[in-house]
Amino acid sequence: MQHIFRYLLIFILFGTAASASERLVIRGGNDSKIGIELSSFDHSEDISSRTARKLKKRITRQLEDTELFSLYEANKLNSSLKHLFQMQLKKLNSAAKLELSLETDELSNEITATIKIYDIFIKDYVLEEQVSFYEDLWYRGAAQISDLIYYHFTGLEGYLDTRLVYISEKGSLYNRNKRVALMSLYGDEHQYITNGKNLVLTPRLSPDGKQIIYLSYSADQPKLYLLDLEKMKNKKLLDFKGLLYAPRFSPDGTQIVMAATYNGNSEIVLFDLEKKKLKRLTHDLAIDTSPSFSPAGNRIVFSSDRDGSQQLYIMDLNGDSLTKIKFDKGNYANPVWSPDGKYIAFTKIYQGKFHIGVLNMYNYESKILTTGYKDESPSWSPNGKFIIFSRKKANRKKSRKNVANLYLVNLNGVIIKKIDTPDDASDPDWVKL
Repeated sequence: MQHIFRYLLIFILFGTAASASERLVIRGGNDSKIGIELSSFDHSEDISSRTARKLKKRITRQLEDTELFSLYEANKLNSSLKHLFQMQLKKLNSAAKLELSLETDELSNEITATIKIYDIFIKDYVLEEQVSFYEDLWYRGAAQISDLIYYHFTGLEGYLDTRLVYISEKGSLYNRNKRVALMSLYGDEHQYITNGKNLVLTPRLSPDGKQIIYLSYSADQPKLYLLDLEKMKNKKLLDFKGLLYAPRFSPDGTQIVMAATYNGNSEIVLFDLEKKKLKRLTHDLAIDTSPSFSPAGNRIVFSSDRDGSQQLYIMDLNGDSLTKIKFDKGNYANPVWSPDGKYIAFTKIYQGKFHIGVLNMYNYESKILTTGYKDESPSWSPNGKFIIFSRKKANRKKSRKNVANLYLVNLNGVIIKKIDTPDDASDPDWVKL
């Protein structure tokens, strides 16, 4: 593991004030990106050049999108640029050569990619691994290769071979057609899960990525549905006289926590998927909503206005041991626990603006990452190092596109990229494949 720290030192530092900046410090010589020369990319004759080109282009894009790497092909540089590149590499503490080769396995008909990383400074190979995939799933292979390289240099689980579910939006501002949509992080295998006839909200993926829960409105009454993605079978989960909203899976996928109305009042409830039993956790006249499990599955964070303004609270699975999280001014909603339990992401509403922020669970200090007209619905990357969120623009009656989009932000508050979707998008959820 020592070579990992030659390349990258990552540490998180919270300031003393609640609004202080958290710095994700990446050191690589001059605090620069890690320089990687793509020195060779070979493939056997039975693998199409088009597939090889797509694979190389996607890997390059994915690694550069992390904001940690700069990739070069030295054989495409002229002599002056090549000399400049070599001089730049000497200034770095972290530089490597990447070698990729593709072969087809005659028995399985899968492509086997061999990945080698050569350390320029110690002058030796520090990684040799293989990834196998079918040619028509080249994008999965690219994501797995990129995740492997990302892990080698950072020691962190990759986040590229992942799946998103979200609400696809199309049409005029006041007459939007909304459908549940599913795709990979880079838009592959895109499909619509619902047909747009009914309003749909808050789709959530199960931890294993095999099921989706979502709300569908029929006759102005929301019903909770569960879709089995392997069998593509959809079923209504329960009959409830009140309203249901904001569902989320437990970490083990056996329970759903959500908000439900009793005599018009919003409470937090648990639904056991195996026993088909509903358990009410809160009994308060306030509006309790937007619950989320801790990674251990033994606590729930939720939003409530029981003290006047909308704030965040934590309780156990019996509704006991209630703790209020103290913030500065503003209302707080959409809390989501990070996979490692270190943070809770939230939406802050203050003075007419929406912000995405994170709460440090060790010292209960918070940091704002984004500010916009309507930044909301944060969801964590599977490795807990990025947040995907929805950003909506100010109302424009004639607007039909780019009203709502998904963005990726890191814990420095740097927006890494806009997520490409066929239409407008909101309310994302994100799991590892």
